[in-house]
Amino acid sequence: MARETDSALNFDTDSALNFVKRNYPPRVFGMALAFPAAAVVLYQQQAPWPFWVLAVFNGFLWAHLAYFLAAHGSHPTRAEYRNLMTDSVFAGLWVPVLSFNLLVSLVLLSMVSLDNMVVGGWRLFLKGLLVSVVSVLLGWMWVTAIWPGYAIQIEPTILTLIAVAPLMVVFPLSVGVINFGLSRRLATQHVELEEVSRTDGLSKLNNREFWEASVYTEYERHRRSGSPMSLIMIDIDHFKEVNDKYGHVAGDQVIRDLSELLSESVREADVVGRYGGEEFGLLLPDTDIKGAMQLAERLRISVQTLMVKPYEIRCTISLGVAEADTEVKKYRQLIERADKALYLAKRNGRNISMSYGDD
Repeated sequence: MARETDSALNFDTDSALNFVKRNYPPRVFGMALAFPAAAVVLYQQQAPWPFWVLAVFNGFLWAHLAYFLAAHGSHPTRAEYRNLMTDSVFAGLWVPVLSFNLLVSLVLLSMVSLDNMVVGGWRLFLKGLLVSVVSVLLGWMWVTAIWPGYAIQIEPTILTLIAVAPLMVVFPLSVGVINFGLSRRLATQHVELEEVSRTDGLSKLNNREFWEASVYTEYERHRRSGSPMSLIMIDIDHFKEVNDKYGHVAGDQVIRDLSELLSESVREADVVGRYGGEEFGLLLPDTDIKGAMQLAERLRISVQTLMVKPYEIRCTISLGVAEADTEVKKYRQLIERADKALYLAKRNGRNISMSYGDD
C-alpha cells in the first residue's frame, strides 16, 4: 500500500468512516456487475472449480469484507487504501484467469484504475497499475500451474460482449453519481466556511476585514461611476460602564441586540460590520450625506428605545457620518473621516449624529 499523504492519514474518525462508506457502493456494484462477464469466460473456457470459487468470492463477498475490515479497524483510512490495492491485485489476477480476454481485462483494469484515480490521483493510479501488472505475472504462473489445457483467448465472444455491457455502463455512472453528491457537499461546506471566515462570532455581523474590503470595492465603483457613497461609524456610549456594572455577559448581549437592530434597519445593499469592540461600521452605497444623516438619526432614536433583556439595560449610540467626495483619494481616508466625525459626536456629549466637517 502507498504511504498516504498527511492529510489522508490525519482524517478524524467521522471523515475516515465517510471515506470508507463512500467507496463501499461502487465496490459492491462493480464487483457484482463484473461477475457475469467473468462467469461467461470461465464457462466458455471450462475453468476448474477453484476459479469459480474465486469469482463468487470476488463478485459477492469481497466488497462486504473490505468494508468490514476498514470500518472496524483502528485506522479506517489506511485499511481502505489497502482495500484499493487489493482491488488492483484482483483486477490483475483476473487477466490471466480470464484467458487474457481483451475486452473483459481492459474493463476490469479500467474500473479499478478509475477508483484509484478518484481517490488518490496519479500517484495511487500508477501504484495500483504497477500492482496489477505484478499480479498479472503471478496470476499467469498460478493459472498455468493448476489449469490443464489452459489456452489464451483474446477475442471476446458475442455472449461476453452482452455480459460485460452492464458493467461498462452502470459502474461509471454510479461513480459519477457518488462523486457528484460529494462535490455538492464540498461546495456547501465551502460556502459555509466562507461565511464563517467573514462573520464576527459575537455580533454575527461582517467582521472588520470583510467590511473594509466591501468599503474598498464600493469606493472603486464610486471612483469609476461617480455614484455617491457614505459611511457611518457607530459607537456604544459608555459601554465600559455597562460591562463594569452588569458584567461582560450583559455587555455581549447589548452588542448582539444592537447588531440585530442595525441589520434590520438597513437596505439589502448596505453592509454592516463590527469594526472592533463596541464600534460598528455601516457602508451605504448610492447614498449622499443627507440620506446618510437621516438614517443615522433614525438609528440613534431606535437605539434609545431598545431594551436589552433580561438585564433591562438601555443604551445610546454616537454616530459619525462621511461622504466620499473629490478630496477623498483613498477608501481609508473616507473611513478616517467618518471616525473623526464619530469622535466629534462623542466630544459633543454623545447620543448625537455628526457629519465630517461639522464644528
